[in-house]
This record gives sequence, structure tokens and C-alpha cells, in this order.
Amino acid sequence: MITQEQLKQRLHYDPGTGVFTWLNGKRKGKTAGSNGGRGYLQITVSVDGSRKKYWAHRLAWLYVHGSWPPEIDHINRNPADNRLRNLRLATRSQNGMNSLRKNAAPGFRGTSFDVIRNKWRAQIQTTIGGKRRYYHLGYFATKEEAVAAYAAAARLLHREFRRLT
Repeated sequence: MITQEQLKQRLHYDPGTGVFTWLNGKRKGKTAGSNGGRGYLQITVSVDGSRKKYWAHRLAWLYVHGSWPPEIDHINRNPADNRLRNLRLATRSQNGMNSLRKNAAPGFRGTSFDVIRNKWRAQIQTTIGGKRRYYHLGYFATKEEAVAAYAAAARLLHREFRRLT
């Protein structure tokens, strides 16, 4: 695993832009990284003759703080935005709380329409003591009531990591 010192010998990181640039060789001055999947940037670095791929957001944390983070959350949910102010330490559960949900109906997390009951359902999940917990928040006559129930529970359970969409 690359050290902070080795990283700083090979790359420059600009905390304001989140961009890494190469410091030497034929790539000197060029932007480092490529799409590693799902929008996350990945940088391949050679150390002691061995090439290894690293996630740019993890390298950014190492570059500034000098330690490998267990988990990093992109606050604005843009995986390519590696500005330091957009990165924060998180547990896996907290990181999941801030992730995008493609299946929230209709665009609101924790809500869905129950066609059998002809009502809106609100539910939330969180991890407590390493175990995933699901909470049924109730059935509601309107989507707005279901969204409000989810929002109240998210404020309580997810705090600063909460997302409503």
C-alpha cells in the first residue's frame, strides 16, 4: 500500500478542485485518473516496481491527512467530486444513508404506494450495533404525509447523513 510520502513524490493533489496531477515522467503536469466504474475516479500508481489501482477519494484523504480512511463519503453524492470539502469519514452504514436510491417511488426515499391498501407507505432502514434494522413508519393517505414521516425518522436516525431523495 502506498504511503503519504510516496504519494506526494508522484502526484500533486489540489484540495480546492479535487484534481490530482502527475509530478514527473512523460505525464508530468497531466491530470491523473480515469473512470473506475459508477463514476468513481481511479488512479494507477507504481511503487517499488509494482502497479496498483487506488480510488482517488481515498488517495485525497491519505494525501491531506496521512492515513488510510476506513470509509469515505462524498457529501454531494457525486463520486467524481474529490474536493476535500466534499469528503468526510463515515461508517459503511452512514455512507449508505447518503447514497442515491434509484427505486424510491416516486423519487422520494423510504416511500412507496401500496396498491392493495390504496395508501402511501413510509419505511426506513438503519444499522444499529452492526445489524440492519427496518422500521415501518405507517400508511398514509397522501404522499406528502409519507414523505414527512420518513423525513422525521431520517432526522432522528441518520442525522447529517440523511437524504430525502
